[in-house]
Amino acid sequence: MQAIQNIKVGIKNILITTLELAQVRLDMARIELSQLKERLIITLISALILVVCLLIALMSGLFAVNAYITDPQQKFIVFSAICGGGVFIAFILFLVILNSLKKQRTFMQNTLEEVKLDIATLKQLADKSSHSN
Repeated sequence: MQAIQNIKVGIKNILITTLELAQVRLDMARIELSQLKERLIITLISALILVVCLLIALMSGLFAVNAYITDPQQKFIVFSAICGGGVFIAFILFLVILNSLKKQRTFMQNTLEEVKLDIATLKQLADKSSHSN
């Protein structure tokens, strides 16, 4: 009878420990998701404001260049260079975005690894308690 009681107590302790660990891990995941959301919102708002400011500056600059240069051949060279520079900057920004997306793949990786370690530890505890009784 005592052995059955010890098994029940051991199972109860493992279950309580499992629930406590799950709560801690879920809290950690919630914090990480909250931080990710805040960074994402700030990044998107900053990017939108940046794009609007750049468009205004580009339009003003193009009007200024058009008014300053009178020779049509020079205008073609200048506007072609501006177009080439814009394509180059767009390519660089595309690479930056791809790099950022690659970093997102490791999001919450540490938390998930810790959960796996917790599960392995709980399995070891369960095996020890079943072998000792």
